[in-house]
Amino acid sequence: MFDEYCQAEENGKEKPVHSFDNPLQNSPWNVRSLPCTWSRRGARRDARAVTSNPFPAEAAASAESTDAARVAELMDRYLIALDDEKLDEAWARRLFTDDAVVAFPMSRHEGLAGLDAYHRTSIGAFARTQHLGSPAVVTVEGERAAFRANVLTTHVLHPGEDGAPLFRAGTLASGKARRTPAGWRISELSFRVLFTEGQPPGT
Repeated sequence: MFDEYCQAEENGKEKPVHSFDNPLQNSPWNVRSLPCTWSRRGARRDARAVTSNPFPAEAAASAESTDAARVAELMDRYLIALDDEKLDEAWARRLFTDDAVVAFPMSRHEGLAGLDAYHRTSIGAFARTQHLGSPAVVTVEGERAAFRANVLTTHVLHPGEDGAPLFRAGTLASGKARRTPAGWRISELSFRVLFTEGQPPGT
């Protein structure tokens, strides 16, 4: 039984209506109060109820899954941008921390300053590129996360380059991310070559 009696108005006066069994008293989502109002048909319960969350572990797991999805999205957005977006300073700030480190197989860049130009130079060595990434495996630990993903890149050489027109590389991308006031951002990103097909330009 509820401890409180429902109160209702009739002819301008409050009066106790009745107490009733709580249908959720054995439920983890226990209704703490169900205020009643009066109508000609009798007392009715208000639709809103005050509840508490009895599943803190499940809530924490849900929050961790959300964070993991946001970190994985950073990698997805990074790969898509390399093929189909303007690589400028605003793009870099949306994805990376101020002290980010990016390491390609043949070069490396530290810091947000110049990171956009570094990518433009790398991509500009080819006429076109396509980066295909696997779903990222993400491990979240508080305000930091680590992730891995397989990446298959096809590079189209500029017309007139010696050798085959395509250069392909299979790599394993590894990285770290950090939660910032602006949201999750990549702090470290590197690529380990697993195989290549064809020859890159200049070789």
